[in-house]
Amino acid sequence: RSVALTGSGSDLADALTGTFTNNQTHTGVVKVTGNDYTVTDLVTINAGNEGGEINLNDRSVALTGSAANVKAALAGTFTNNQTHTGVVTISDNGTTVNATDITAIETAKGSGNINITNGVALSGTGAKLKSAAEALDTIHATTTATVTDTSYTVAQLKAINDKVGGAITLSTTNVNLTGSAANLKDALAGSFTSAHNGTVKVTGTYNVT
Repeated sequence: RSVALTGSGSDLADALTGTFTNNQTHTGVVKVTGNDYTVTDLVTINAGNEGGEINLNDRSVALTGSAANVKAALAGTFTNNQTHTGVVTISDNGTTVNATDITAIETAKGSGNINITNGVALSGTGAKLKSAAEALDTIHATTTATVTDTSYTVAQLKAINDKVGGAITLSTTNVNLTGSAANLKDALAGSFTSAHNGTVKVTGTYNVT
């Protein structure tokens, strides 16, 4: 099971896609050669390789796929300094994308941009949406966001507003917020499906505008 395997993404995916005897799946190092591996290839390799390291010979290959599939493709154990660094394009279109999928992709990548080129509906807690917004380099202007928790903060709403161009939905609208006038202004400046109606505490100095 521990034999090291080397080959193209498609050949390795074919090799590891079979039904293996229970507890007899491959556990060795897998080295992906070439520059034509895909999200689908990496998902299959990950699924068929039980804990063995994955080594990308060309880390800069651009990958395109749904957020969930890209997350699965990069979820394996990659050799140190051999994680993916190329551009990732999220291909979801008009569907819900979990903020945790975006943050997982960012964590798995060594570097490289993450882009959403179609309008999607981001969903997650304020903290996770903030992290996802900061991880995304490009986001489609019509992308919306739903904040699902009851403890979101001014800083989180500000980060979401700064990146998301579509409507923002607060699952709970009466959460109390505290922050400077400037940050509160930015946090609440977006287009909300239902207005925030919790208590707002302004700290520091402020002016009429």
